[in-house]
Amino acid sequence: MTAGNLAICVGPNLLSPPGELPLDVLAHETGKVTQLVQFLIEQQEELLGEEVSGLASGGDEEAPAPPAEAETAEVPPVAAESGQRNSFCGEKR
Repeated sequence: MTAGNLAICVGPNLLSPPGELPLDVLAHETGKVTQLVQFLIEQQEELLGEEVSGLASGGDEEAPAPPAEAETAEVPPVAAESGQRNSFCGEKR
């Protein structure tokens, strides 16, 4: 996803104007917000530094997943079958 596409998706949610505005004013303000968020995304390394920008990148290797704990579930014992069977559709045996 490009910085422009990401800005279009998240920008209006991050910086939405208070209250309701006419549609033409809202479209103009949304365009400004999108441009600002796109700029912030593209310039994040210069603005925040290399250390912070490394947090967002996946890097060459992914961190290993934490080990899953072994789950012990107790299973109730199965009752032994009795001589009687369930009947279906009103059948009698």
